[in-house]
Amino acid sequence: MDAQMTRKIRLRAAELVDQGWCQGVTARDEKGHISWATSLAATSWCMFGALKRAAFELLGSEEAVAVSDGLGSNPHWNDAPGRTADEVAARLREMAERG
Repeated sequence: MDAQMTRKIRLRAAELVDQGWCQGVTARDEKGHISWATSLAATSWCMFGALKRAAFELLGSEEAVAVSDGLGSNPHWNDAPGRTADEVAARLREMAERG
């Protein structure tokens, strides 16, 4: 995958986190139930889940989900006590700009 697509995926992931963010699972639906990150029912995502969803949206296949594994997510960082959605979205944007 080229650097431009990696950047787009990370920026889209930041947008998703801005829409809804969660901890402890990759995604949740509007009722707070655990959801697949790529599900249309998902309304909030952890950092990793947002990367999965963004890759799926932009690359359009299940293969994209495997690609998302190499985009720089750290579940322990996302799930740290006191972490905020703003911090996660900002980190994704920083990663997008660094390449």
